Formats: sequence, C-alpha cells, structure tokens
Amino acid sequence: MDAQTTTDTDHLIATFFGGSEIKVWSYLTTILGDMAPNPGDEVSGLVLSALTERIGIKPQAMRVALHRLKNDGWITARREGRQSRYSLSETGLRQTHAASHRIYAPQIDPVSRWHVIIAKQPGIPSQDQLPLAPNIFLGSGHAPQGDATFCIEFNRDTIPPWVVDATELDGLKQAYANLKRFLSAMQPLLENADRLPPLDAATIRLLTVHEWRRVLLRHAPLVETLFGQDWGITQCRNECAAVFKHLPRHTGAELAQAIST
Repeated sequence: MDAQTTTDTDHLIATFFGGSEIKVWSYLTTILGDMAPNPGDEVSGLVLSALTERIGIKPQAMRVALHRLKNDGWITARREGRQSRYSLSETGLRQTHAASHRIYAPQIDPVSRWHVIIAKQPGIPSQDQLPLAPNIFLGSGHAPQGDATFCIEFNRDTIPPWVVDATELDGLKQAYANLKRFLSAMQPLLENADRLPPLDAATIRLLTVHEWRRVLLRHAPLVETLFGQDWGITQCRNECAAVFKHLPRHTGAELAQAIST
C-alpha cells in the first residue's frame, strides 16, 4: 500500500464520520448484507475485524455488537477450527432482501400520477403514502376507491409548494447534503480504483452502502420519487451507482484471501 493511497483513504474515512460516531451493530449488518446477501454466504471473524478496525472500531466494540445481533436473531455464527464465521439469519436475509432494490437500483421508475386522500378518520399511512395532516395522505398512482375517503388526482407539476413543506422530514435535506459531501470526497479514489488495496476498496464501498442505506431507509420510497431532484436524492443515487460499479462487491472468501496474501 503506497503512502498516497493510505492518506486518501484515511481522509475519506475522516470525512465519512464528520464528527458523528458510527453504530457498530448497524455497520456490521451493512457488511453482511453486502458481502453475504444469500443463504449460505459467510464472513469470517478475521475479515470483520479487518474491516471494522480499518475505520477505527475497537475489537471489544465489535464483539459486543456481534453478541447483540446474535441475541436479536439477526445473525448466526459457527466455529470452524479457531475461526468464527458469521452469516445473516432468516430474519436478517428477509430484511436485507426487502431493502436491496432500493439500495442498489441504479435508478427508480418515474411516477406521473399522484393523489391526495382525505379520510373520514385519522389513520396510519402505508409505505406508499405520505402524511400531510392527521387524516390527509399523499400517494402515487391512481387514487384507491372507498366509501370512507375522498380522493383528488393530479400530476407532479401541479403539486403546490405547501405540499413539499408538509412532507419534509426533519433533517433529511441535511443528511443528503452530508452524503453528497462524502461522495464528492470519494471521486479522486474512484479515478484510481484499480490501484486501491482490496481492504481499502472494500471499506470505501461498504461505507458508501452504509451511509446511503442509513439515509435512504429513513423515508418512504415515495419521497425519492416525489422530491429526488429537489433534495439531491437522485444525484446521490447516481453517484452511489458509480461507486458500486467501480468497486465491485467482495465475498467474504475473496477478501479473506486478499488480506492473508
């Protein structure tokens, strides 16, 4: 590993953290979700240690987080000689697969028709609805029919500014601004991606997946469809897709071999 590459990667890691601490258990689910997304896939304790220590996570913190994930039924572990091997449980696989399309899709399908539902009674919005008021919801596609609701259909160009204000989630714009800053800092490394040591390449990819997943899954898919251009979500998706293209997914076995050589 040459000195310049080390400096650039370390700088990117510092940019990623930006004054906030990472949740170790969450980062471990990102690692397993990206490197071991299928039944039977495993990542060794050696690889997990290398990946977490590369971004400054202490071994004890990793062990505590792994214990928590096992107790929560998110991962499973087995011993092979002196090594532990970890994989997603059925629950972990199910949750990972449910979010995979949103995380890894290079683009999302546009929506031309929208509707507002005025319900007779306040309710809880579904995944494809955004609350505007206690009993008023914004949804995509044609309005559903029902005796307990009044619906209005329209297109994207006729959505008034107050709807944008009513659906904005606290801190979401800033979260995407932080993500864009991280992705911008990554561009020099992507230009020389083939020169990156395997551990650094895997670390950069995983940090990207982690931050993108963390911000993206804070809101319903409808938010990206409606405000992707306005809030920078579309730009972030495009830049993340470029990262995934330049830094392909490693399996646990591939990275273990690279680390040991």
